[in-house]
Amino acid sequence: MQGLFVLAIVALLGRAMKAPPNAIAAILALIWAGFTAGHLFFKNPDAPLRAISGGSLTLWLAVGAAGAVGFAVWTVLRQRR
Repeated sequence: MQGLFVLAIVALLGRAMKAPPNAIAAILALIWAGFTAGHLFFKNPDAPLRAISGGSLTLWLAVGAAGAVGFAVWTVLRQRR
């Protein structure tokens, strides 16, 4: 369940920052891929299935923070144009 909360928070953050839907989708996909890679690193065979429904809250928070940093970088790059 933690994974769904992190994805929802990052999606809401993206909407609040007025990010385009494709940027939000790309960052959410990167978060999911990062979490799945983390599970695979720990040799969990159910990684793709557990990536959305649960898992380590610490890992989700770390990957969610990376997503938030991604939005911040996107915002800075957008303002430079």
